[in-house]
Amino acid sequence: MIIARRHGGAGALAVVALTLIACATAMICWWHTRQTTAANAPTVVVSGDTAGTMVAAGCTAKDSGGLARRGTYLAELRKQGDVIYLDAGGAAGGTSAYQKMKFEAILEGERAMGINAHNLGKAELAMGAEYLRELQWRLHFPFISENVRDSAGKRLIEDRRIIEVGGVRVGVIGVASTLYGAPGITIDDPRQAVLDAASAMKGHCNLIIVLASMPQQELRDLASNLPEIDAVIGDGSATAIVPKAVGATMLASTSRNGKSLVELRVPAGRSQGAWEGKLIEMTPAIADDSAQLTNVRRYLSMLEERDFSQRQSDVAVLPELFSTNWRTAGSAACLKCHVTEYDSWIGSKHARAFASLQEKGFHVDSQCQRCHTTGFGISGGFATARQSGTSELAAVGCESCHGPSAAHVKDPKRQTSNRLAFDQCVSCHDAEHSPNFKSAVSWEAIKHGKSSPPGFGRR
Repeated sequence: MIIARRHGGAGALAVVALTLIACATAMICWWHTRQTTAANAPTVVVSGDTAGTMVAAGCTAKDSGGLARRGTYLAELRKQGDVIYLDAGGAAGGTSAYQKMKFEAILEGERAMGINAHNLGKAELAMGAEYLRELQWRLHFPFISENVRDSAGKRLIEDRRIIEVGGVRVGVIGVASTLYGAPGITIDDPRQAVLDAASAMKGHCNLIIVLASMPQQELRDLASNLPEIDAVIGDGSATAIVPKAVGATMLASTSRNGKSLVELRVPAGRSQGAWEGKLIEMTPAIADDSAQLTNVRRYLSMLEERDFSQRQSDVAVLPELFSTNWRTAGSAACLKCHVTEYDSWIGSKHARAFASLQEKGFHVDSQCQRCHTTGFGISGGFATARQSGTSELAAVGCESCHGPSAAHVKDPKRQTSNRLAFDQCVSCHDAEHSPNFKSAVSWEAIKHGKSSPPGFGRR
């Protein structure tokens, strides 16, 4: 009214109109800033479902994944411009003391890579509210979680983040599926949690990205019902989702075991639908980052000091169908009756399986011991690197294929196992660890036993 009196009728109306237009424009800028991003908009990189995999998941040079490659890729990308690095969750591989040690080493690796926010996913939540709170306090790590509460109804991690890079402010919200509740943990509706967080962030950021840990179909439904959000990125699933528009929102998902990253670019002056996105596989073509290798060596040093047993690490015993009452006898016990077969084995790569780990320093890691030793976790079998590392159990011995043989040694008429040796190969040479393994071809290189008596378990 003061302005109207100062400028007169027509002038006052013009000023009021301009004022209203300015206010309307300000409101539109909140809901539609994704349509006119800055010329120096950052690249957003999202990892997920590392699942306790610090190095490439497999034992072959052709496998993908690993923090060392991720570190190199991010470093090279930052030479081209600003980067926001996020994790959608799922970094842990379990809840045992061994898995927690590995999880914390992964977090230190992410910190070295300049992580901006890490969503609490299914694997993290399984560790429990008390541990996660203590961990955030101890590590001061940038966890985010919008819809997770403890048994008292208090937010587990009271955090969402606004990251400003190159003049662009990106809001990051983290949610998990209600399916992922754990003892002492309750989970609110993810969509409503996102809407409430977005409302609270209104006017403070140019873009909003949601990191979501949930099954793939739920992830798709969430993205379809959040036109207010610029992008929804999920943690690993059976099939990664290549970035694509779902209505008004960009949707993507990483692949399992940290094998690929989601990379998003928002070109200047282009509509929200013009987001550029792709999946980046962490192949052996990407060199290892020295800082990440240093972190891995530190982790291995801690493992060596703790010397975890199978029970402490909670890594699955192979093969799972063997009775816990069976005992191993050691390959030397086979020599008395199976000289030819023993000689065939002693010159094989199986006999050096543990030595190959020692050369790389991974002989102290339970996940590796599982397939590179004999009788891991079985009575009389490989115990720990310190206790069994110099014994004949520190190799893939006869009983790795033919089964625990103490009873067979005592009474040769008793079979070592009701499973054929050939069938044991895929227990370790699976798609995850030996993606190029072909049973028929490899069996020809290792088969033996034509002179063996009945019950030896040969193919």
